[in-house]
Amino acid sequence: MAYKYKPKTQTNKAVLIGIAITAFVIGLLLLLPGKDERPLEVRLQEYLMKKVPRNATVAVEGVDPAVLDKIERPIVWLANYTPSKEPIDLNVTIRGSHKLWVYLADGEDLELNLSKQDLNWYNGTDVLRIEVYNPDLKLVYNYSIEDDGIDVVEKQFDPKMLGKEQFHRVFVKNKGQGAYKILLISQAKGDDFYIHLKSTMQNKMVFQDKIYIYLYDNFWFNCLKYNCNLNFMTYHNSSLQNFNIICTKNNYTISLNQTNKIFNFTTKNDENNCKFSKIENHKSSEKQKTSLIFSSNKISFFIYQNSFFYPYSIVNKNSDYLVIFKENKIFQVKNIEKKY
Repeated sequence: MAYKYKPKTQTNKAVLIGIAITAFVIGLLLLLPGKDERPLEVRLQEYLMKKVPRNATVAVEGVDPAVLDKIERPIVWLANYTPSKEPIDLNVTIRGSHKLWVYLADGEDLELNLSKQDLNWYNGTDVLRIEVYNPDLKLVYNYSIEDDGIDVVEKQFDPKMLGKEQFHRVFVKNKGQGAYKILLISQAKGDDFYIHLKSTMQNKMVFQDKIYIYLYDNFWFNCLKYNCNLNFMTYHNSSLQNFNIICTKNNYTISLNQTNKIFNFTTKNDENNCKFSKIENHKSSEKQKTSLIFSSNKISFFIYQNSFFYPYSIVNKNSDYLVIFKENKIFQVKNIEKKY
């Protein structure tokens, strides 16, 4: 008698159901948002931009101050601001990449006139990229000033290799009231060009964190927090000098007497008086060219005295809002609500 095969229908059904359930669960997991692996400063910045009024000050607890220093949340309103009716002469020369902030009122356009001048000390192309971001940190302008076409075979520091100025007008139609970020990005070996800042229509302009300044008489810095440190150095013997830091009550003479060494000035002992300070170049009366790098992640630099403003703010006390970061989650606690 032949054996007749009988399929195990119940077992097959169970297997099919199991496969269907597994597929459903996998599909559901794919639809659900995964763990946010972005850096904390990116997540916090996104949260603050969406959840907290832009001109409100914020205290953040549970986050390393170094992370907070990376967060940018541009203001959208500035009290007692009047746009300039005439161009403002800047007449300053810088080198390398820089980050600037300017403020635009409603209907005010952004205009910055500058030029690039290649030193042609190093081989390779010398390109300056310019980017402008609106108060929502959206890119609204980008342009590159290309190499001047002079070929450099090998490294040389020959003044005769200095190229001609390449002029450019940065112009952006108003994209909303508030603080705009301007990035001047050096795409050149050894920052192999000067950037001559000629004029602007904006009467509020600050450099953030660093200024690599070549020709100057004097300029100012403002501590965004107390007890901040100002670092400075030079690569060139011709730039060794003394300069003054003029505070509200006390003045300090700083000696820059060695190249390729980072010097430091701290406001710790004079925090209330050195928050808004002037740097005077002793060599400016001699018309000597000096090349100095000033830097700090808590300081804004500005070329003319009345141009200072806070482009964004995160403070540690007396804030309008409190944000708490705990167990990898962000919690908002409203403190004192203000209307802007």
